[in-house]
Amino acid sequence: MSRTNIVSCLLAVGLAAVAQCAFAADFYAGKTIRITTGNDPGGGHDLHSRIIANNLPRFVPGQPAIVVQNLPGAGGLAAVNYVYNVANKDGTDVGLFNRDVLLQPLFGQTAARFEIDKFNWIGTPASYADDAYLILVRSSLGYKTMEDVRKASPPLNIAHHGTPLIPLVKEGLGASAKIITGYRGSNEAVVAFQRNEVDGIGTSYVNLSRRFPDWVKNDVVRIIVQYGHEKRLPELPDVPTARELAQTPDDLDLIKLTELPLTLGFPLAAPPGVPAENVKVLREAFAAMLQDPQYKAELGKAGLEYSPRSGELLLKDIREIMSVKPNVIARYKSLVN
Repeated sequence: MSRTNIVSCLLAVGLAAVAQCAFAADFYAGKTIRITTGNDPGGGHDLHSRIIANNLPRFVPGQPAIVVQNLPGAGGLAAVNYVYNVANKDGTDVGLFNRDVLLQPLFGQTAARFEIDKFNWIGTPASYADDAYLILVRSSLGYKTMEDVRKASPPLNIAHHGTPLIPLVKEGLGASAKIITGYRGSNEAVVAFQRNEVDGIGTSYVNLSRRFPDWVKNDVVRIIVQYGHEKRLPELPDVPTARELAQTPDDLDLIKLTELPLTLGFPLAAPPGVPAENVKVLREAFAAMLQDPQYKAELGKAGLEYSPRSGELLLKDIREIMSVKPNVIARYKSLVN
C-alpha cells in the first residue's frame, strides 16, 4: 500500500481503521466497481449514478475505476434482480435502484427474486426530505380539510396515474372519493384537472412550486395532505401529514408502508454476501463523498436533490416495514393493483 493511500485512509477513516483500510486498498487497487441502474440514460437515476461514479473513486481506498451499467426492464425490476442474484459478491458490483419496485416481494410478485432486507444498503443521495407528495383538490368545491373531504357528497373524483399514494387518500385516510384510473402519466392527469374532468390530483411540492405556482397563490387548489414525512415540511406548516391523519394503527402502518419508497430516494446497495469489511469501506467512502464540495456542485449543476441518508437508516426503515401485519400487506396490494 502506497504512502499516499495510507495518508488518504488516515484522513478518511481514522487511525483505528488503518489495517482495514490497507486491506481495502489492496483489494480495490486496479479494480473496477460497476453501478447497475434500472433506468435509461438521462433520467434522475442515471444522473445520480454517473455523478457518484465521477466522485466516489476519490474516497475508496485504492481508487478503483467506477462505471455505470444501464439495465432497464420491468420498471427497474431487472436491475434489482441482477444485482441480487447475478452480480459479483465481492464489493465490485452495486446497484442504484428504482425505489418503486423494491416492495414487490411483499405483495407476492413472483418476478421479484430478492429479499429487500438482505441487500447491503450503502445509502441514498436524496430521500425526499426537501419535498413532499401532495393531494390537491379544487378550491371552488369548498373543502378545506381532510375531515371535510371525508364527508364529501358526492365523492370527489381523484385522478390516478400510477403511485399508490393517490388511492391511499381513500383507503388509508378515509376520503369520500372515486379513484379515476386510465391516465398514462402525471401530465394527462393535470390536463384532466385543468379541464374540470376530475376534482383532485396528486403531485410533489417541488413540481407544484415550479410548474403551477399560481394554483396556490390564486386559490385554485387546496392542499389536503402531505405524504413522505413524520413532521410537516417547513414550507407547508398548515398542511397535515398523512401520519397525523391516520385514524387507526393499521391505517398508520399502511401509510408508512406506502410512503417508504419516497424516503428510500435513490438507494444504492451491494448484493448479499459481500464481505463485511468491503461493505464498511463502501459505506464510509459514500458518506465521505456526500460531504464533498465537488460532488455537491455536480448535483446542483444537474438540478438534483441533496438530502442524503445512510444505509443503516435505510435498513432500519426497511426492517420496520417488514414486520407489518398480513392484513396491512393485503391493503397495500389493493392500492398497487
